[in-house]
Amino acid sequence: MADARSENTVDRPSFLAGLGRRWRWIAAGTLAGLLACAVFLIAVPPRYAGVATALLDPPPGVDSGGGAAPVDGADAGALILSTDIAGAAIARLSLDANPEFRGEAASDAGVVDAFLSRLTIARSQRSRTVAITFVSRDPELAARGANTVAELAMQSVNEARARAARAQQARLAEKIADAEGRAAEADAKVEAFRAQSASQPEGGPAAGADMSADLNAKLSGARAAEAAASGKADMLRRLERDGRLADAPASVADDALRRLLDQRAALRAEIAEASKTLLPLHPRMKDLASQLAGLDAAVRDSADRTVRADEAEARQAGAEADRLEATLAERAKAAAAPAAAASLQSLEAKAKAAHDDLASYQQMAREARAAAEADGARILARAEPPKAPIFPKAGPTLLAGGSAGLILSALAAAGAALVVRGRKSSLPSAPVEPETLKVAPPPTVAELDSAQAPAPPLRAAPPPGALDAAAGLVETLRRMKAKDNLVVLVAGDRTGQALAIALEAARSFAAERDAVFVDLGETQDWLADILYREAPDEPAVVGLSDLIAGRAGYGAVIQRDLSSSLDVVLPGASGGGGRVEEALTAFAAAYPAVVLHASNWRVAWARAAAAFADLVVIVAPAARVEAAREAAEAALGDACPTFLPFAVRAAARTAEPVG
Repeated sequence: MADARSENTVDRPSFLAGLGRRWRWIAAGTLAGLLACAVFLIAVPPRYAGVATALLDPPPGVDSGGGAAPVDGADAGALILSTDIAGAAIARLSLDANPEFRGEAASDAGVVDAFLSRLTIARSQRSRTVAITFVSRDPELAARGANTVAELAMQSVNEARARAARAQQARLAEKIADAEGRAAEADAKVEAFRAQSASQPEGGPAAGADMSADLNAKLSGARAAEAAASGKADMLRRLERDGRLADAPASVADDALRRLLDQRAALRAEIAEASKTLLPLHPRMKDLASQLAGLDAAVRDSADRTVRADEAEARQAGAEADRLEATLAERAKAAAAPAAAASLQSLEAKAKAAHDDLASYQQMAREARAAAEADGARILARAEPPKAPIFPKAGPTLLAGGSAGLILSALAAAGAALVVRGRKSSLPSAPVEPETLKVAPPPTVAELDSAQAPAPPLRAAPPPGALDAAAGLVETLRRMKAKDNLVVLVAGDRTGQALAIALEAARSFAAERDAVFVDLGETQDWLADILYREAPDEPAVVGLSDLIAGRAGYGAVIQRDLSSSLDVVLPGASGGGGRVEEALTAFAAAYPAVVLHASNWRVAWARAAAAFADLVVIVAPAARVEAAREAAEAALGDACPTFLPFAVRAAARTAEPVG
């Protein structure tokens, strides 16, 4: 079993025990992280964010010809983050005297920069809304800042829309005045030509001339009818292609088309009025939009019917004109074609075109006035004072700090445990040449019984002479070497009384540092029962003698105490033989605390161990403890200068201090 263990394998129970002994490191690191985060939360002023939502786009149905251009996301962002808006908001909120903003910069430009650094906007991708966020240490100021910026942006957008609409109306007014002048001039020319034609004398030199004049008049009428019908059809086609059927004058549109256009104009006015309070996705807006689409389809159908009728009328008039021209061709030599009708027709066509332009400009002016009266920007949701800060957040900050402290301290504790275990695993594996030495006689039954007596209670201050409790021994050793490596030899005077004292002291050291208990020579049989073994019923346990003889390595001979994290090394099957110096040197280098036990300080291993020990404790009955110490000091004084007596009364099972 012992030979099968690998010396390079990390002992998981030992590692976990070493990690458990450093729980104070983990607790202290976690607490330090929490305290650092708490100090951070107390030292850093909280920041609150107020959010206001505004609509900065024009209502549906308004295009660039209607007077105002839409406000897109880039224009809205540039407008809200402009220095003009920032300066007006600073003045309205009196931020130039606020220490939060004045403290960051001494100049007015610095106050504006500090204000803009606290202001952010977010443009919605699916709607025409803009979220305005303002951050401040004061929650009331955060809400008022967001609302003030939204109000100023809304006012600026509406003023810009009104200015654009007024400019468009002025341009349209000039065009309307020019169109009215051209129409009046064309009408005057037509009336003047008609008056001139009426003043000419009737009759002619011959009857054939009268007939030709009549035919020419009919031909002019047919051509005029054809031109009028073609002009109406062409104008309707052009207006339909340009999407301006609403601009069709009464002379072009029939009564049915006129009624449909009036209904569409009224419906668009209703949509413009409803858009002041409703969003495009509102059911009412959707219903109005559906009605408008239906009217648009009906207008197009009516316009198509009117165009077809005008084209048919033009064809009929053209056919009549062709017939009359054929008749006049026969009478060409008899009468000359009158030029007056053609001139009148040309003048009437020019007058009609002037009136059409005038009607189109007037329709555009009406739409511009409707756009100027509609509000294109409004606040949808005002900011409320926030109840919780956006930075720093107490819960996530404490969780992050505690987690970081826990992880770092756990890593440090694990690293320390692995370093200690690595130091143990680096012990030399070369065997020590065995040497035959004398073995001390086994202890008596009375000595074995007295060895199992419990250790006496700890005194407040042990006397400078003999010790009588394992706790007092441990306290004395701690005072001698609190942090440095400690090697102590607890030896009996031909008794088994030293075993319990040495084992209890070793377990006390294991609770605070890595410690090993090494038994030198023959010992009591029950000691093997304290070990952790994979096969508890296996009778033979390898030990120090097997290590020295080369039959086992350090990983095999080091066992684990069932009651603590103490490492235990038994003497082995042939305990007491061989040179032990190299093994003791390795143990002293690998462990912060090494407790050596010998039932008799006279055996060879105990004498060799005295040279490595910082202190030799002689355990004997109270009646002869001083004599035992003097004998041991006389024999081993050259190897170890410090000896302490430990008195045990075997009969009463209590310690008796020696004065």
